[in-house]
Amino acid sequence: MRATLKPVVLIMLAAVVLGADEPEKPIKLDEQTKIDSYSQGKITIGGKLIRTDIVILPDGTVKHPWSTKKRHFLTAEDIPDIIDLELDVLIIGTGRQGLMKPSPELKKKLKEKKYEVLTLKTAEAIKKLTALRADGKKVAACFHIGC
Repeated sequence: MRATLKPVVLIMLAAVVLGADEPEKPIKLDEQTKIDSYSQGKITIGGKLIRTDIVILPDGTVKHPWSTKKRHFLTAEDIPDIIDLELDVLIIGTGRQGLMKPSPELKKKLKEKKYEVLTLKTAEAIKKLTALRADGKKVAACFHIGC
């Protein structure tokens, strides 16, 4: 008598063999792990393709998936991991066409902070983040990678 495996068992075996049950390693920017590329709708960091907006904390930790509650409208509620940090600079990447805008309430709250806030199209924001991190600045960023 020949044993046959049911399709569900085969799928489970494939997941184990391919490592699907292992937690994904978090991405952290450092000397070896950089932002490799960006184009509308995707960003590659350390060889990993990401198709969602992202937050980058001052220690280099990349949080994804991330998104604003309202499309193209950034509020303090969207960046709780950043808003109360002690920073040198906060960079807001507004997308390829610059469509994501900080809300008036967020602008007011950020004016009260002692750090610089840069609102740039995402491609420019990535270059600025890279330069400021290289200069040893304490920088956080949120990048809209879409339009």
